[in-house]
Amino acid sequence: MGEHTDDGPTPISDIFDQTYPLPEYSPEDRLKALIFYLRARAGAVEPELRRSAALLGTPTAVLEALLAGDMHTMRAELANEADGWGVLSSLLAYGGGLGAEYEVLAVALREFEEIAMDPLQRRRLPISTGMLERRGYQHSGEVATSGITAATDPRRAGTRQELLEALHCLHFRAGHPSMRAMETKASAIPEGADTDKHIPRSHNTLGKVHKSRERLPFLASFLAFVRGCGVAELAELAAWEDAYMRIEMPKQRARGRAIPDQSKGEGGWNSPTGPQSVR
Repeated sequence: MGEHTDDGPTPISDIFDQTYPLPEYSPEDRLKALIFYLRARAGAVEPELRRSAALLGTPTAVLEALLAGDMHTMRAELANEADGWGVLSSLLAYGGGLGAEYEVLAVALREFEEIAMDPLQRRRLPISTGMLERRGYQHSGEVATSGITAATDPRRAGTRQELLEALHCLHFRAGHPSMRAMETKASAIPEGADTDKHIPRSHNTLGKVHKSRERLPFLASFLAFVRGCGVAELAELAAWEDAYMRIEMPKQRARGRAIPDQSKGEGGWNSPTGPQSVR
């Protein structure tokens, strides 16, 4: 969730506000999305978080609410603690778990302070009581999912890093499946998909895609990873492809070359089995 411009790195708070604007997302949505992003970035699965929470002495009810994405319940449980923010920030920042850096913690604190207020007194959301109710502020049992939807929406990505982060969040949303399980799922090409672009990939290649943090893989490997995460609807697959082309094509043109035609085979990269290059 970071981007560099000619003037230097864009503050994560600005990127967060652009990705999850308040007119569309509540502070609960935004905090949930931030925690989801941290878990996806760190690859923090539930057993690891439980170990971290045990070491830190995090109350069980707080951890269970965080794991369930229930910000309403988590807020209520933290309100029972002498230092609710201290409890939450320790879990977010712990190096053996989510590993949030200072700038991310500042964004989390901003949302935490907001959700700790009475919904009608919130400073950054001057909207009517009716809108608050329609958006779920008065329904403590309601768990919003819009933040996760945004985190895995390729249409919101504007850079390679943001698209890769969306890809990693997609993998996390799918339940953190193994690369072998993804290989099996990705081998099922949806009816109507372009078979020049939708090509089976091995678990080795999918693993390299998952580890990529800077470079985008070849389109076929990219789309195979998306399918391996359980995306089978043609419209959603097209959205991922469109985002890839929108971000990658200008960079390829700037280097004087086009996106490779992978339907013709390139040194075994299109083979469905065996070690393959991430590209």
